[in-house]
This record gives sequence, structure tokens and C-alpha cells, in this order.
Amino acid sequence: MRIAIFMVLMAIGMTGFAQRVTLKVTDATLQAVFKEIRKQTAYDFLYNEKLLENLKPVNVHLKDVSIEQALDACFSGLPLKYTIADQVVMISAKDTVVQAVQKLYTISGMVRDQRGQPLPGAAVYVSNYKIATVADGQGNYVLKGLLPGNYTILVQMIGFLPASQSAIIVDRSTEFDVAMEEMVHELNEVVVRPDYFRPYRLNVFKDSFLGTSKNARKCEILNPEVIQFDYDPVRHILKATATDFITIENKSLGYRVQYLLDYFEKDEETNFVRFYGYPYFEELEPIVAKRKRYAEKRRMAYAGSPQHFFRSLYNNVNEPEGFVINKMIKVRNAKRLADSHIDKRIKFYSESLRKKIKVRHANDSLDYWIKMKTEPDTLEVLVRKEISADSLIKEKLLPLMTMKFKDALYIVYKGEKESSDFRRYPEFKINRPEDLSRYQISLVYQLTQSVSFYENGGIYDPGSLLYEGVWAYKKVGDMLPMDYVVTEK
Repeated sequence: MRIAIFMVLMAIGMTGFAQRVTLKVTDATLQAVFKEIRKQTAYDFLYNEKLLENLKPVNVHLKDVSIEQALDACFSGLPLKYTIADQVVMISAKDTVVQAVQKLYTISGMVRDQRGQPLPGAAVYVSNYKIATVADGQGNYVLKGLLPGNYTILVQMIGFLPASQSAIIVDRSTEFDVAMEEMVHELNEVVVRPDYFRPYRLNVFKDSFLGTSKNARKCEILNPEVIQFDYDPVRHILKATATDFITIENKSLGYRVQYLLDYFEKDEETNFVRFYGYPYFEELEPIVAKRKRYAEKRRMAYAGSPQHFFRSLYNNVNEPEGFVINKMIKVRNAKRLADSHIDKRIKFYSESLRKKIKVRHANDSLDYWIKMKTEPDTLEVLVRKEISADSLIKEKLLPLMTMKFKDALYIVYKGEKESSDFRRYPEFKINRPEDLSRYQISLVYQLTQSVSFYENGGIYDPGSLLYEGVWAYKKVGDMLPMDYVVTEK
């Protein structure tokens, strides 16, 4: 039975809000309607402004209807259609696909304290990228060179708690201010008790957060003092928080990563690890010899990764890129009998042994029925029929694509063999037929109604997926920025 399951979220999806809508508008523009719906539901809208030009105004009176009913009424008689995925309403022209917009945009604004005063010198990063800037003397910042997409902006300033804020770029630049909360140092006397388990828990955290691969072993957390632990001895769950960005030096891939940890939890009984946060990447030493070494290590880390897979899937080149997509389905275990019948047989043979009643093969029979109790209700079966990208993708509304699937995707990457290092950790191993014995294999589970992703391989809501296998084995120590470009050897 596989027990090594890993979920890592690089950004937080939007929290749920009520999805009922009340509208009473006359001669309103669609932009105004979208703004009102967003106010009531917290759903975002993705569309090209040109789609809404010269359309007739909207006149609707609706009370306590679903967002779908509201949009159907607003789009009545208009040449538009919509798709909803991960609390984003994507608008396109009927019977057409919106073309990708290659224009670059900016995110700008001001960094302030809670009193509204500007904070010059604040560091402003784009999570998952190598894009950053510093606020000027008036606290203003500008982040340039951004394609349409979903971003998280990170802000760091000495004396203040780290801040993060989400931003969506559709077809225009956006701006917003970031308010930072001052770090308060308690002066009251406190009793400090030594944590004798901290070294052990820190090692567990490093293995679960950075990973155990060759790249992960070359990583060093430079400021472990910002990490705090909370252990539940009853449930055997380890939680971690951080009072500041965790600074990671990856000497294998050549990055210094500033990671704003939002959540970390490890269940020691099931080996289930779940964490999410916001990483920012910056280059290490610009020495030519090391650059070549870093480039090769990065190519190897990228090959077969989720980022590589979703980029390939987006462009429908997953097969040429070395990926084979199958399915792992669950079927009823014919050997597994009803619990009532098993319990009855266990009771019978237990009583026979206790009363020393001679029953033929009593011990063997008792062992058999006890073992039967542990038989799973269902079995996983690999379906070797290859799944095409076209059958997975349900919506092509650029810059997002949306896919839906049942059961689990069984992803085989034939571009590289499983490393000997990976085989040291059998808990990550995925069962496979003999002809796939050495290939890299991962299982992907869908946790939401649909999964949307961008051309750069980024998932709109990383919480929509759960990984097992190689993708669960590789963690922050093998992570690359979303703007990583594969270079020639």
C-alpha cells in the first residue's frame, strides 16, 4: 500500500463565498455587471475588452439566483459564452477561441504602513518567478514584463511582517497598494522552556519540505530560527510556521529562494505531507563555470516535472516531450467479503481456540480471516489505453486551459529513468508493469471540479491537485521558477 502522499501549494486559491446573485440593472454595461457579481460572489472575470465593444446594454431584474443563471440572463442575445473554473469566469466569443495575448503588462502601486505612510526600500517580489523590485523614495513600486495570469505579490521590509497579495492580469496592467503590519516585540517577561525535540523536528521538516533528492541535499536553510513547531502527540501531527521568509540556498540549482510559508503539516502515521506558500527565486554566483553546471542541473530538474508536463499538455506536445498518460482506476475487490461475515468467522475460530475445541486447521483459519479483515474493498487497476491531450482538455480559453478527469492520471515520463537515489525511498514507488520498470511514474488526483493551468505550466489553483510517486518525492529542493526557460546543451 502506498502511503507517501504529497501536496504542495505554491499559491492559495480564493476562499469560498456565497454564490447567490441579486441584480437589478437597467442599461448597464457588462463591465458594470461583472463588477457587481464579483462584489457579491468574489468570482473573478477573465475576458478581452474588445469582446465587449458595441454590445447592447444589459437589463435584468434577478433575485437570489445562481451565478450561472445570472450570467445566462445577462448574455441572452449576445455573441458570448462563459466557462467557470476555480472561481474564475472566463468569457469568450461563441464558437471561437480567444487568441493568446502576448503583450506584456505591469503591476504597480505603493507600499505603506498601517498609518498610510510610504515605506521606501521595501523589497517587492513576484511569487514563483525571478521578477522583483525595490520601492522608491515615495514607496512606489513597478513590476514589469508580466503576461496575463494569476500572480501573488510578496513584500518584505525590516521591522514589518511579510505581506502577500493576489493579482490577476487579464488585458491591462493593474495597480494596488500593499499595507504592511509592523512587527511587535513583546517586552513582558516570559518563561522560555527548551525544546529538546527541536533538532529532530527540524530534520523532519527539512526532509518533508526540501525533499530527499540529490538537489535537496545540496540545500541549506540559512535562517532556521524563524521556523516554529507545534506537535500533536495524540494525532502524531507536526505543524510548522515561520515568522519571516525562509531563506534557502540551493547550491545544486544555483538559486537563493525566499519562501513565505503559509502552512505546513505532516501526519507521521500516514506520512501525508501538505504545505503551501510563496517562493521567490534569485540567482547565486554569476561565475561562468558554475552557470554551466547550474544550467545542466536545472535541465535535469525540469525534465519530467509537473511544470514540464503541464507546459507540454498546454501545447499538445506531451507525447513528443516523453510523457505517456494512462489512467489508474479503482475496481471492487472480489476477494473481500462483507465485514459481518468476516467478524462472524473470526469470532467462531477465536471461541474454538479459547475453549480448546478441536477444529481442523483452527489456527490457520483464524489467521486467514484476520488477514481477510485487512483486504482492501477496492483494487487499483492500470488502464494502458493512452489518453490524448484533446480528450483531457475541456476548455481552451486562453491564457487558461481547463481539464477534468476521473480516477487518477498515471503519468509515465520516458525521457529519463528512475534514479538510484529515488529507489532508496520505496514509500514513493508506484506499482507498474515490467515494461515500465525503470521509467519515472507519478499519480495525479483531481481534488476540485476542474483544473486550470497556464502555458508556463503554472496551476491556477495548486490545491486542485494531489501527487504521488516521483512528483511527491521532489519538493522545494527541485523547484524551478515559473519563468524558467530550457537552454540548449
